[in-house]
Amino acid sequence: MSERSYGSSNVSCKCGKQARLKCSWTNENPGRRFYSCEDYKKIRHGRHGCDFFLWEDPPVCPRAMVVVPGLLRNIREKEKRISSLNENIKEKDIQIASLKMKLSVVVVVSLSIALFLLR
Repeated sequence: MSERSYGSSNVSCKCGKQARLKCSWTNENPGRRFYSCEDYKKIRHGRHGCDFFLWEDPPVCPRAMVVVPGLLRNIREKEKRISSLNENIKEKDIQIASLKMKLSVVVVVSLSIALFLLR
């Protein structure tokens, strides 16, 4: 389950720890919040962790199960495009810096030649 943690709550799990409020981003439960133990489904020392799980929000309506994942895909595509454009900007900035250096060399050489010819 894809999730994002929102911190602790007043809900306690089976093992006595404070359950954490998290948010599901699966296609089946987009944006639906739930409580789980910090050790939920973890395996430690060969033993499975706490299996406490409790939905905070009601089930997601069928329409949201179609719309929200599409919106999330759209956002991810836009973020990838922005990242690509930012990389292009960095490359262009490097090219501009290189061209400025070359231009300054051309200016210095041109001025040197002009001064030499004026003597």
